Amino acid sequence: MERNLANLVTGFRIVCGLIVSYFLVVAYDTLWILFWFGLAIITIMSDGVDGEIARGLQTESTLGKALDPLADKILLASLSIGLVINFTRTFGDIPQYFFVAVMGALFLEISVLITGTQVGIKSRALGQPPIGSNIYGKVKFAIQCLAMVLGWTIPDRSTACLVATALLVVAMLFSLMSNRGYRRELYKLQKTQ
Repeated sequence: MERNLANLVTGFRIVCGLIVSYFLVVAYDTLWILFWFGLAIITIMSDGVDGEIARGLQTESTLGKALDPLADKILLASLSIGLVINFTRTFGDIPQYFFVAVMGALFLEISVLITGTQVGIKSRALGQPPIGSNIYGKVKFAIQCLAMVLGWTIPDRSTACLVATALLVVAMLFSLMSNRGYRRELYKLQKTQ
């Protein structure tokens, strides 16, 4: 593994995402939920720090460009699953529209991850510099984070569920545009072969 400070920050984000996932699911006490959610917020805010460090220290790497979106997806999946469980506890059953929005968002996340990985592998095979996330992916991540933050913090759980669902649907549109951008990059790389 390429060891540098930026990759260590990304590794920290991956570990935090997994830890937050577990404890948000098992925590019943409001104080503990707030603590673990606070750690999730710190992890969200640390997104971009790893990239800035890599650029500042000139240690950008293919591994770092692959791990960064993986860290985002682990954290968002963790928060989404925790929110599904939280809403299930609140309502006794999860609202179907929210479940569909979460599953759709997670499915598109996997699709973007696969396409982005294909682009990374192809660019590396051609000796080209790694391609980072596109603007649509950055906007999508911001909207998803907002959906999770509001989903976890709006006191009226019905309103929280509706707001989180609406934002996840908007984020799905940006996921599609992000994936389309990666597909275009892949097509360009395949033409240069």
